[in-house]
Amino acid sequence: EPAPSRRKAPSSFATRAKPGAKGARPLLYVSPTCPHAHKAWLAALESGDDLFDVRFEDLAAKSANLQDAFMDGTFEAEPLTAKVPVLKHEGRTMVESLLVAAYVARAFESQIDYASAAEQYAGALFASQFNALTPLYMQALKAKSQPELENKIDALRAQLRQCERALAIAQAHCADAGGAAGPFACGARYTLAEVTTSTMIPRLALVLGHYRGFRLHKEIEDMGLTRIAAWVHACVERPAFKTSVSRAATAT
Repeated sequence: EPAPSRRKAPSSFATRAKPGAKGARPLLYVSPTCPHAHKAWLAALESGDDLFDVRFEDLAAKSANLQDAFMDGTFEAEPLTAKVPVLKHEGRTMVESLLVAAYVARAFESQIDYASAAEQYAGALFASQFNALTPLYMQALKAKSQPELENKIDALRAQLRQCERALAIAQAHCADAGGAAGPFACGARYTLAEVTTSTMIPRLALVLGHYRGFRLHKEIEDMGLTRIAAWVHACVERPAFKTSVSRAATAT
C-alpha cells in the first residue's frame, strides 16, 4: 500500500487573493506628504477607509512593488519614474490623482461623487480655479528674489479672488438646481470638488507660511473672501481630512 502523501495543503495566505486582484481589496499606493496622491487617499478615506489596502510610500526610497505597479498602469515611456497615487482594483491598474479620485467615487458609490450634471459642472468649475493656485504656490516657493516673490504672492492673491467668484457661481448653479445651501462648491454636499482641491490648504497655509511668510487665513480675511473662508473651515473640519493631515504630519 502506498505511503500517505505528506504534501501540506496550501496555507490560507498562499491561496488568498492578493490586494488589487479580482475579488480582493483594492490596493492604493500613496505618499502622505504628496498633495496629488493626497487627493486619491482622501477619496478613499471618504468612501470607506476599511475598503482599501493603503500602502504608504517614501518617495525618496520607492518600493519595488510601487515601481512594478506604476509600470502596469502608466502610459509614460521608459525609463520610468514611479509616481503616486497608483490604484489596483479588480486586476486593473490606475494612475493620475484626479482620475483615481473620480474612479474611487464612482466605483464605490461614494457620497462624494457628483449627483447631477449641475453638480459636476459646478464642482469642476470651482476646482479648475482652485487648482490653478498650485503652480503659483510652487513658483512662490522657488522665487529667487524679493521682487519675484512679491510678484508671485500678488498672483496668488488674484487667483484667490477668482476662486471666490468661481465658488459663488458654483453654489448658485447648485442652488438653482434645487440643492441645499452650504459652504461647499455644491452647497451642502461635500464632493469631488473638495477632495480634489482641499489638499492644497495645508500646503498654502503651513508650507508657504513657514518658508515665505504667506498667511493664508489672514490673506483671505483681509481680502474679504467670505465664501472661501467658510469653505476652508468646512474642508479642514472633515474627519477624513483631519486623519490624513495627522498622518502626513508624522511622516515629515
